[in-house]
Amino acid sequence: EIRILLRESYERAKHILKTHAKEHKNLAEALLTYETLDAKEIQIVLEGKKLEVR
Repeated sequence: EIRILLRESYERAKHILKTHAKEHKNLAEALLTYETLDAKEIQIVLEGKKLEVR
């Protein structure tokens, strides 16, 4: 039973990561560029928009 639960959870997590890979990449690139982001900036990045230069 525990193995089934772990396998299902693993597959769900893997699916989420694959489904949102583009958002993760954009967020990682923004963090490498700006080091910190506030909530509004994170939302902008997750929507696929470019941040204004600080």
